[in-house]
Amino acid sequence: MDFLTISGWFLTALGLLFGIWQWWRTKRLVKRHREQMLFFINHANYVSFEHEFIDEIAMSMEDKVVLRYLVSWHQAGCDLYMAQVEFFLSLVDTFTYEDLKKLCNTSLISYQWQEEFWRVLVSQREENRKKPLPDKYWVVENGQQPRFAYYQRIGGSGKKSTPPKDSI
Repeated sequence: MDFLTISGWFLTALGLLFGIWQWWRTKRLVKRHREQMLFFINHANYVSFEHEFIDEIAMSMEDKVVLRYLVSWHQAGCDLYMAQVEFFLSLVDTFTYEDLKKLCNTSLISYQWQEEFWRVLVSQREENRKKPLPDKYWVVENGQQPRFAYYQRIGGSGKKSTPPKDSI
């Protein structure tokens, strides 16, 4: 065995080890990136509250300039949420209705309009095109309490009232 053969084997092994290390590092970074996107969606969810909540506040507001800003901020929050969801779905290879059902059990989908938006995007994916859309909304089925319903339960419109005894 001469020097060139041994150095060739050594460099091949070194290249393979470097390739495996890069593959592992990339896999770890992609996982971390997905986790961060879910974090951003969760925060966008916080600023994209229910449309009915804005409608109720709008009926009691007299200052139209403040109302205009409130509606603009609400729309910006909803747009941010939708953009984050679209970007997240572009990062994942597959996303099925079962994945959406699991996601509805988290705080990432709090309102019916959000679930409908997810369902539209998920239904357009290649792995879901030939499957029928599920019938029910999982948010309602799982009994999650939207913020507007909570706001109404505690009195709404700034009124203070005692919540029902069966509430948490």
